[in-house]
Amino acid sequence: WLGLYQTGVLVAPKSRFGFSYMGFSTRGMPGENNTVVTDVYEDGQNLWVATDGGGLFCRPAAGGRKRQAERVFTRDNSALNNNAILTVTGDRYGTIWLGTYLGGLYYIEGGATLKPYPYADQVGTDRIRTLVYDPARDLLYVGTSGAGLTVIDAKTRKPVARQVDEDYRWISALHLDATGRLWVGSYNGPFCYDPSLDRIIPFSGTAGSNLPPRIYDICSSADGSIWFGTEEGLFQWNETSRELRRYTQQDGLSNNVVRAILSADGGDMWVSTSS
Repeated sequence: WLGLYQTGVLVAPKSRFGFSYMGFSTRGMPGENNTVVTDVYEDGQNLWVATDGGGLFCRPAAGGRKRQAERVFTRDNSALNNNAILTVTGDRYGTIWLGTYLGGLYYIEGGATLKPYPYADQVGTDRIRTLVYDPARDLLYVGTSGAGLTVIDAKTRKPVARQVDEDYRWISALHLDATGRLWVGSYNGPFCYDPSLDRIIPFSGTAGSNLPPRIYDICSSADGSIWFGTEEGLFQWNETSRELRRYTQQDGLSNNVVRAILSADGGDMWVSTSS
């Protein structure tokens, strides 16, 4: 309940879904949220928030270091040369990896110093779109805009493979399924990548050609289905039956442009759209 000067009384009801609000401000204003959040990663101690134009925020996570103050990494106080950060993740060594739109790949060692990736020339571009860490193989997958897929050994931090297939240069999504396969979404459809063979496996199925070319997100569910978020709806692919099913606004979606998908333990699928 808020009493407002010369305005009256404002009632802020408790959220129906139990969500709370977190402010991230480029001006350092508590509670203010004037940044565009592009990605979020929690390492058990800290919550890392990537923003488009505001740099990288580091805030103590629930159960983390309570007394640690929020930190912000920008081009004004760190080695960053671009504040447009599109993706952030971490590996088993405590290293935080972040990709920028026009500044390339960076990493933070020990939660303190931010450094530019020393083998940036082998990535092929400074436009990093998405990152995924594979704990089983200890590999970092780097999806780029225009230069394909780069595979990095997380321990040595050196590139070990690179795929620059002409059909899959523009990477938009990366996903590891329960079997450890890497699914890659691009602006020319999806494919699988086999790191043991360093080989691209094209997506194929009885209805595979019906998938729209632009893939915004990929997710797998407990029943083994692979889900694709596209600009023409949500697609579910059953590998056993080779059946491809499409969900659109006619099935209840608020919008056909599906940007992100998550699978819950209970079997529910959470889908965010452009509306």
